Amino acid sequence: MGRQVYEFFLLFLKVSLSNVVGFIWMLILPFVLFIWQEHQWFVHPPSPIEYNGVSAAYWGYMIVSGGLNGVGLSLLQMRESGFLKMYRFICGRTLPIVAAQILSLLLCTLLIITIFTMTTALMFHVDAIRSLLVAYIVCIVSIIPIGLFFCWIPALPTRVQSISPVLNIMIGPLLYFAGMYAYHSFSTDIEVLNFLNPVTFVMRIAMVLFSTFHILSRGPLHVVALLIVLLIYLVIGWFSYRHIRILSSVART
Repeated sequence: MGRQVYEFFLLFLKVSLSNVVGFIWMLILPFVLFIWQEHQWFVHPPSPIEYNGVSAAYWGYMIVSGGLNGVGLSLLQMRESGFLKMYRFICGRTLPIVAAQILSLLLCTLLIITIFTMTTALMFHVDAIRSLLVAYIVCIVSIIPIGLFFCWIPALPTRVQSISPVLNIMIGPLLYFAGMYAYHSFSTDIEVLNFLNPVTFVMRIAMVLFSTFHILSRGPLHVVALLIVLLIYLVIGWFSYRHIRILSSVART
């Protein structure tokens, strides 16, 4: 299986790096939004606490957008074009394909987060080293549950053209609500509902790591609620993976 994952990983990585539209969607768009939202920092540079608190939201956007497009919609596109069935025939099962897709997403997301964080940190005169360390750990920890979670998309009897615009538009409201509520403290049951927003989930992982590295603290971290939602994502992801459809509704292959 390891050899199969490696070969598919190289293939999917080449495809991801050649996807200019995906690169713009994951890097240029959040970069422009970041500059527009925090333009006052050019006059009054932020403290590390302010910078990291805002950056975590954009890391969440990049990771969630990557999971949506790089795993969920990508697998759906492969299914509709007939490639998923062909790949499944070659390796005998779907797991190496999904694993390779998540690994290629991880590497691409780490690259994008590195460019984003280094650029914005230099622009606003903030030390990026510890921020990058936290961003890398956040990405590594969250990419598997987020990537698996979006396996529900290729499990649906739908076409990529029908669902892609709606899902990508929904990331905007998720980012908005995450920015409003991610740093507020609620009871554990409400926190679980709050964390079901995947952007909030990523931001709270960042908060736990920021607190661990003494970069900033935002009050009670509700680690239990975070672990509950992590388990929910993994269960949904594993169940969805087991029900991924390989037959295209468009191409009769």
